[in-house]
Amino acid sequence: MRELFARGGPVMWLLLIVVVFELIVIIERLFVYIKASRSAKKFFVEFKSHLVQGNMDEAVEICESTPGPVPSIMRAGLMKYQQTDGDMDEVEKAIESTGETELAFLDRGLTFIQTGFTVSPMIGFLGTVVGMIHAFDAIAMAGSVEATVVASGISEALITTASGLAVAIPMSLAYNYFTSKQSSIILSIEESTREFIDILKTQS
Repeated sequence: MRELFARGGPVMWLLLIVVVFELIVIIERLFVYIKASRSAKKFFVEFKSHLVQGNMDEAVEICESTPGPVPSIMRAGLMKYQQTDGDMDEVEKAIESTGETELAFLDRGLTFIQTGFTVSPMIGFLGTVVGMIHAFDAIAMAGSVEATVVASGISEALITTASGLAVAIPMSLAYNYFTSKQSSIILSIEESTREFIDILKTQS
């Protein structure tokens, strides 16, 4: 592996930097999305139970003790409901505002991942060009075209191309996974919010 990295030339260091930063973002986003997905369904069942029974304080407490976008949105709506004596217009504004903040948090980092899998093949292609330049320089210095003369430059070109693609493919899969999870979480938020507002309206 080290030998391949060394044969790939200086462009491999650019790819390594991209990989390190992308891994940090992907791991961080993975924890965020898993936590948001796991907590949503279980939370809302318990939250709804307190809400239907009129236990507002207990409902707020469970929101505060549960991480994730759905609990945060429910808490904002419920707090506003208590503060405004059941003004549903204000409740819906609070839900919308908090929802936008939570969705922005979910979206954070995805553009960086998308940029990573777009740029990686380009960096690999840059390495291809650099490798071919080295190959032609070797031909010019040797004065003849022999396989042993150009092998090093061509090897460098192919290694960087393959490395760029090898980096881009898992990044692309990660991006697709996160966008899919994001859609699922957004759907969960919409369903929970709709049901939450309906319950509050029946109690107003």
